[in-house]
Amino acid sequence: MGLTSMILNKIIERKYFFIIAIAITIMQQNNFFYNIYNIINQNLEKRLIRVYGDCDKHGYGFISEMYSKYSIKENILVLNDDPNLKSYELSQKSAWFNYQINKVTNESKIILINSSKNFDLNNKKTISFNFKGKNFSNFKIIYKKSNCYYLTR
Repeated sequence: MGLTSMILNKIIERKYFFIIAIAITIMQQNNFFYNIYNIINQNLEKRLIRVYGDCDKHGYGFISEMYSKYSIKENILVLNDDPNLKSYELSQKSAWFNYQINKVTNESKIILINSSKNFDLNNKKTISFNFKGKNFSNFKIIYKKSNCYYLTR
């Protein structure tokens, strides 16, 4: 009886060893340990900016900064001039970061991300521009950061 239980214990130990080894390998392949480290050491805002960009990609960082800096409490028009977003409708996809349901979008305020236009900041007059086939006129530049703008009428 002692020999049989000893062999059975070795088989069980070997089985658990392989299960644990496979689990650790899968975790390592999926960056589980790195991801846990990032969740612990970086706040949500930094992680969102790393994934969605500041004044690039989807512009989460710039959009968030404008909403907090100017105490925006409404939906405003967010336009992303990323060349991969061909249509006007696709260019508005960055608006979901701060979108509030049951509120109308105020089109007299615009956040422009990844702008290929270079607006003159010294020009205190209003500016007009065409964005993917739609005209926007009588806007004033409130804030500029790299290739991102916050505009109001």
